Amino acid sequence: MTAEFGHPAAPADFCLCWRTRNPVIYVLGRAQCRSVVPAISDDTHADDLDDLCLKLAATLYPRQTVEKTTMVMRRAYGRLRYRDEPTTQTSPDVDRWFAQTIPNSADAVFCAGLASNRWSRHRAALPRTG
Repeated sequence: MTAEFGHPAAPADFCLCWRTRNPVIYVLGRAQCRSVVPAISDDTHADDLDDLCLKLAATLYPRQTVEKTTMVMRRAYGRLRYRDEPTTQTSPDVDRWFAQTIPNSADAVFCAGLASNRWSRHRAALPRTG
C-alpha cells in the first residue's frame, strides 16, 4: 500500500471495498473511511457511494446478486458456517443489523467506503510548523 499509494501522483482519496459476514470486520473497515455503504446506524453515508458499491460488487463478483437497499449478497459463502456468531461487543447497532439482516452466516454484506490516502507523499513532503 505504501508503494502504490505513496507515489507522488497518487490520489488524495481512494475507495476501499470489502465483503464480510463479520460485524467486527465491518466496524474496522468503517473506521478507515469517512463515508461508507451500507451505513449502519451511522451518518457516514454518501449517496454517490451506492452506485459505486453496486458496480464494484458486480465487477468483483459477477455471478452474485446484491440487494440494492442493504448491499447483502445471499449465500455468498455457500456452506461455510460460524460455530459462534461474532459480535463487536462495542457496537450493538452493528451487531443487531447483522443479526437481523444477514441471519444466515452464508450471507455477506458488500461494503464500499471513501478513505483518505494516509500513505501519500504529499502529506510527508509538507513542511512542519512549530
